[in-house]
Amino acid sequence: MRDAIAMNDSPISEVWTAFTAQMKRMDDLESRIEARAVKTRRRISNLLEKTSPTRQSHLRLWISHQYAKADYLQGIPEHFKLQLEGVLLIGHLDHKSASQFDQETGYGGIPKDDLDRSKGGEKEEDQPIPAYMFTHFMESLVVELQTVFRPKNPVTAAIQQPKKKTSSRRSTGGDTTPKLTDPSQIDLRTCFLSEKQEMRWTRDMSDDSHAWCVKYRPPTPPDTDLEIHSVVAQIQMHPSSHADIVSTEGYNMNDRYTIRHPLLVNHMFPHHGTPEQDVDEEAIEKDGATSGTDSTPVTPKQQKRKGEDRTADGNPLPPLDNELHFPPPTLTMSQIIMAFYVYINDKNLMDPDNKSIVVADSVLQEVLGLERFPFSQLQTTLLQKQVIVKVTKPYPLKITYILLKKMGDGEEMLPWQFDMECAVPSLLGYRLRELLRRIKRRELEYTSSRTKARYLLAARRGLRSNAVEDNELRQMIEAAVTSDNLAVPEVWQALARGAPPNSEARRAAQIEAHLSYLLLELLPGQYRNALTSRQLVDECENLAEDAMEE
Repeated sequence: MRDAIAMNDSPISEVWTAFTAQMKRMDDLESRIEARAVKTRRRISNLLEKTSPTRQSHLRLWISHQYAKADYLQGIPEHFKLQLEGVLLIGHLDHKSASQFDQETGYGGIPKDDLDRSKGGEKEEDQPIPAYMFTHFMESLVVELQTVFRPKNPVTAAIQQPKKKTSSRRSTGGDTTPKLTDPSQIDLRTCFLSEKQEMRWTRDMSDDSHAWCVKYRPPTPPDTDLEIHSVVAQIQMHPSSHADIVSTEGYNMNDRYTIRHPLLVNHMFPHHGTPEQDVDEEAIEKDGATSGTDSTPVTPKQQKRKGEDRTADGNPLPPLDNELHFPPPTLTMSQIIMAFYVYINDKNLMDPDNKSIVVADSVLQEVLGLERFPFSQLQTTLLQKQVIVKVTKPYPLKITYILLKKMGDGEEMLPWQFDMECAVPSLLGYRLRELLRRIKRRELEYTSSRTKARYLLAARRGLRSNAVEDNELRQMIEAAVTSDNLAVPEVWQALARGAPPNSEARRAAQIEAHLSYLLLELLPGQYRNALTSRQLVDECENLAEDAMEE
């Protein structure tokens, strides 16, 4: 009766009920974490297949120049300085800026790997993405500089207004000097051109920087009656090549294509444009003309007879305005197929009896040369007919920039700015691969700890290596890891010793070993001590009752 009253007053039942409820909640949490981990890993694998290693961004460029007069006392010749600067409009995600952001906001980000790998091989990982500068986004730079000489006499060099027809009755015989339209404008037919000087730069020549600086010393005028008017700079900037742009094997959905057929551009891609035709550079150097059709040098008299405008020395007229030639936009195969689908659907060109067959209209017949074709063969047909062409390397950005000669020493010109698209490395792919590596590394740690634990148990028990004993040890370790029951503490101790230092597998095995020791070895001893103490208490109570009865 006294025991029943003691059990009713004891809080053990309440403690046990709360403990079982808490353990149930922990089991539910563990199962949800495991399901979420499997789902996240599957999503990461799918994202790696679809995510491009680069992302499209915009680069803002500034082009400016300076002119410095000659200072013969200090030995400084007359020269021009051309500067090309650039910066990303949207900041690039790199490890340095990400770490700085984590420090400012208090977020830890992905923890660093603290495993001791002194006994293992090199760690397999991607190189951290640095903070790229402007020149890193360009593969090469080609600058051609040519000086334009003008007559010193402004009347001779300026553009003349044509004479107005006047009646002989109103003719007064006054001043017949040609009038100037604008003193800053010159007649290019009176100018002379120097030889072109080419400067080339590639990315492996120097470290990344924020700008290019080209110093040009113009040649001496060929005649004393001439002076420097300006310098024409023909700039070609070749963007960096990336894996998502260049693909030579098979068909990749990230491959880029250009539209070659002008009729297709007009009807389906009006904002696309066609790429410029290739020009024979050798013919240009021989003739100096952009057509490249006549390689025979032409004298000024011959050009005058032909009625073509040339400079005084027979060269083609140079430009006097800044010009920007953007490369034609590129499209993915998915975008091209979708444009064809919209066009076919809007024109109702599908065969009523078989929706997979396209009945070509006049535009498609001229572009593809087919009257009927299956829609599934559209991609192959476009490539075979060379209607679209895969971009094997990015098109260069062509710029014509005029370096004018202004009054004043070292006077800075207003920069010319514009934006261009560029491909920058994406941090998402790096993070996804790093997460997969951590998951695989964690699995490898648990697997290797079980293998080493089997050898440690065999050595501790003095067992020889044979199939039967190895199978028993393997089953013992598997039961300890997978079952809900507590295993022998020596099994968990072997698993802890076999796991890599400072790893999750070692910490988990140490916790299980300590818990097994408490529940399987220490708790039974404490239970026996409690029973012994209870027996002593009962004996003392019995002695006290006997003494009271006497």
